[in-house]
Amino acid sequence: MKKLFKVGITVIVLFLVLIIVLPFVIPLDRLKPIIIEKAEEQISGDLEIGKISLRFIPFIGLKLDNVTLANKPDSPFQGAPIIKLPRFDFHVHLKSLFKMRVIAGLKIEKPEIFFTKLPSGKSNIDSLLEKPLAPVPATPPPAEPPLPTPTTSQWQLQTLNAQETVNTPTTEVPEATPPPSPEEVKKDPVPATSGSPLDNLPVKIEVTEIRIDEAQITVTDQATKEPPLTLRDLNIKISNIKPQDPNAPISLEIGTKIFGSPKENLSLKGQIFVDLAKKIVTVPKADLLIAGSPIHVEAKVENYDTNPAFAASLSAPTFKFASIDEMAPAALKALPPESSIGGSMGLAFSASGTPSSVKASGELNFENTSIAYGKLFRKNPGQNLKITLDVASTPAQLTIKQIALSILGDAIIMEGTIQMTDQQDLNILIDSKALNIQKLLTLSPAYASMPVQGVPSFEITATGATKNPDSVNLSGNVVAKKITYDKYTIDNLSTHFGYANKTARLHDLDLDIFSGHLFGAAVVDLQKDMGWQLDLKLSDIDINQVLTTVGNAGEVLTGRGGLSLAVTGTGTDITAIKKTLSGQGGLSLHDGTFKTANISKGVLSPQTLGALQTGLGLAGTGIKIPEALVQYTDTSFKLLETSFTIVNGVIQVPQIHMAQNDYSINLAGTINLDLELNMKGDFLLTPARTSELIPDEKTRSYFVNADGQFTIPFTLTGPVTNPNVAPDASFIGDIAKRALTGIAQEKAKQLVQEQVQKAVPQLGGLLQNTPLAQPSSPTPTSPPPSAGQAVQNKAAETLKGLFGR
Repeated sequence: MKKLFKVGITVIVLFLVLIIVLPFVIPLDRLKPIIIEKAEEQISGDLEIGKISLRFIPFIGLKLDNVTLANKPDSPFQGAPIIKLPRFDFHVHLKSLFKMRVIAGLKIEKPEIFFTKLPSGKSNIDSLLEKPLAPVPATPPPAEPPLPTPTTSQWQLQTLNAQETVNTPTTEVPEATPPPSPEEVKKDPVPATSGSPLDNLPVKIEVTEIRIDEAQITVTDQATKEPPLTLRDLNIKISNIKPQDPNAPISLEIGTKIFGSPKENLSLKGQIFVDLAKKIVTVPKADLLIAGSPIHVEAKVENYDTNPAFAASLSAPTFKFASIDEMAPAALKALPPESSIGGSMGLAFSASGTPSSVKASGELNFENTSIAYGKLFRKNPGQNLKITLDVASTPAQLTIKQIALSILGDAIIMEGTIQMTDQQDLNILIDSKALNIQKLLTLSPAYASMPVQGVPSFEITATGATKNPDSVNLSGNVVAKKITYDKYTIDNLSTHFGYANKTARLHDLDLDIFSGHLFGAAVVDLQKDMGWQLDLKLSDIDINQVLTTVGNAGEVLTGRGGLSLAVTGTGTDITAIKKTLSGQGGLSLHDGTFKTANISKGVLSPQTLGALQTGLGLAGTGIKIPEALVQYTDTSFKLLETSFTIVNGVIQVPQIHMAQNDYSINLAGTINLDLELNMKGDFLLTPARTSELIPDEKTRSYFVNADGQFTIPFTLTGPVTNPNVAPDASFIGDIAKRALTGIAQEKAKQLVQEQVQKAVPQLGGLLQNTPLAQPSSPTPTSPPPSAGQAVQNKAAETLKGLFGR
């Protein structure tokens, strides 16, 4: 800024001297190269002037047409224009010439200003202000001697005398004026100089008014790749300029039209005091008008040319938002239906420091503001909403001491730093000690009826480069004593979370729920297909609460125990989840009931008992239903254990084992996510209850397994809220077969025993009637069968008679 200020002052002075004074002593066709040469000595750019002419009507002055200032062709901006001035007028006050002064006004019409910033951060203004390279000396061709440039000492007031010639300016240097004596100083004191280049001019030149009409400013930031921002119809008027008088107020008026308004809707009006000797600029009072609603501005700049320091403030106790509607009606139309803003806002900001170190603080108070954003947000006058900030900035870093959002008495506070590097690395902490969810929801018509209550607190830390949003990392924690939502009640919530590379992670999730405890973690990939992973471990939970809350299947299964679940899936829509959900888990419950299914009654159906009665009747015995089984109205258990896998939304259960004092149940099959059952299993009566059902021990053996349990296969199908229990049809038909087979086996055994018993006496007679062998007989004979072999032979004959072969 210091260099820009000095260069600007120098260029303006040269313009004033060369354009206003020289036309009276030098032909106008010689002015253009002089102006261009002197200007380009101070900048690294190219200046072009279309035409220079004197004017006498309606004012005396000088007019420049089609003035263009551009970057050098070999610069990164390739000769692009910075300023275009279609018309540039100097109005000279005629009366001032008779007082040996030049009092002028400057008027610029429809200028165009272009500000361009490269991705590297270098701007076209930076390039323009670079020190120009010294030209390479060259031997000029013979030509007419150039017009000598007059020195300041040669421009004496005598040159204005029309009777003297100025074709050949003298090159003599006048003798130095001796310093005034103390008596002369006392008699005629010399006014203090301001340090301005205008101080050394022999002719006092004063520009008392600068006026710029219908200016256009275009800002292009190639780093953001956003379309250029253009400000049109900018009007500036600076009048009563008296730089030698620090007590003379300079009037400043700036106005423009924005958001397509047909009339001026943004302006700044006020007074400026400039003390050139002390290097102080003061704005005691100015008003920034937004569609007529004022914001008061005060400012002061000291040492503006060496080490500038400033202090400024903005204030508006009752800034009316009706002016916003008037200023930008199209902006409100772009918002959702039923959106509006009204009432007033309190504003107070202050800033101070130097260009390299700035401190700012302030407050926006929306308590008297009504705000509506569709049906999502609605705030009425009287409801607390306030933003306060306290920040500090240096070229290297922006320090956020505190930015606080206070809403309905709750506060969210931000603090941290943003490095002003190419990547703009940040380290921000956002903290909320307590947020009343139910109270905040009253600000949203769309969610005000949500049955949510709780006062959580949270911390969020953000780190990374803001220029690359994908590299920003978020981490934090949430703590809440109690949160309720609809049928869910969460106590003692504590969890940590993180976000990096478009992946959100929830870890150390710890809370009390379903009358038990939950610990878990989750990962959500926010990129393609919205993939996620969930790992939960629940202990000492009430399974009825789980099914009631999550599956809307209350009064189906009761009991307490543990549940583990590790699943993956994609999407958030329930349809997509049902198609892609996969994983595994386990469940262990104790002292519960399967309330919607009375399996014991279902398997011991009239068909089962009738078939069993028929089978037992063949054996001459009957059955008796154990009293303990008659009393069951559902399927209770002392223990339920299972493990399962989930594949594409279908729960595959290799085994469910339920154990009760009177029976046990084993099941296997599938359950879909609509809680439809398709399972097969075995109902096993304990040996004690089997003995009660089939009292006859001999007959009982036809129907029990090796452990003495009567086993009935069955199916369990249909919705879990009303399943169908049925004994296996093939088992019903097999009962009689098993009875007949058992009876046949028993009869066969009895017949074998009877025949063997009859065969023993016959074997004794055979032994008595058989003569003993004579020792003298020479003929060899087979030895007689032993007793055991005889019994076997007789038994075989008897069995042949029994079975016909």
